Amino acid sequence: MLLGGGGPVGPDDRTRERVRRAAAYLGQEDAQVAALNEMGLTSAEIAELVSLIADDERLPVPLRADVARLYAARRDAEERAGIAIPLVVVEPDRSRRWKLLLAGIVAIGAALGAAIARGAGLL
Repeated sequence: MLLGGGGPVGPDDRTRERVRRAAAYLGQEDAQVAALNEMGLTSAEIAELVSLIADDERLPVPLRADVARLYAARRDAEERAGIAIPLVVVEPDRSRRWKLLLAGIVAIGAALGAAIARGAGLL
């Protein structure tokens, strides 16, 4: 099977397309997580979907949480069936941004304080 680019379609291409379709479905106003379950996505595909929608503020937080719970349930079911592929879903560290902002403010304050001290003849 060939895509418009002329290359063969591999499993990764099919996975990306399934995840894109699921994400597009979630963007619909009446999206239900049960429909994702019916799409037959694997836990790996749902994990990719979770990371794709994690910061999408257009989607309600409860819907994103439901997708994360679906991932956990699918992963557990695959583990019980012996077909799970171990994955780790890492949520972004939002505290790092604040630490960088604080460090920047401190650096600017120190530079400003030094400039004022120099101007006042204290240094």
